[in-house]
Amino acid sequence: MINVGSGTTGSSVANVLLGASRTADVNLDLAGRGQCPTVAQLSEGARTPHPCQGSAYHLPYPSGTFGAALCTHLLEHVEDPDAALAELHRVADRVYVVTPRWWWAHAWWGFDPSKPLTPQHKWLFAGGRRYRLW
Repeated sequence: MINVGSGTTGSSVANVLLGASRTADVNLDLAGRGQCPTVAQLSEGARTPHPCQGSAYHLPYPSGTFGAALCTHLLEHVEDPDAALAELHRVADRVYVVTPRWWWAHAWWGFDPSKPLTPQHKWLFAGGRRYRLW
């Protein structure tokens, strides 16, 4: 499984308190560090306990590499959610997406501890539709 947008220890309040998500073979984040493992390294059992650096728009893997992709609290941050989803579907058989509920105050703003007064969310998802924020 690939976890795209896994976060880093300083990328959100939850990650500051709980640490970055490390639930997959590959944990990838724009703010991650280091190279992601290659397909050959993955087949030998390599994992990324700490997020490696990469973009949701250009995942460094061939089509169909993963059985599943997890995308949690990422789509509300990107400029083009459709492009990010297309890339996730390219590399994984199944894609699981989590976004904030529309009624959460956090869904309308987002929070970056380093920029507390700057909106971090670009999109709101509700009822199968998306709405551009800010």
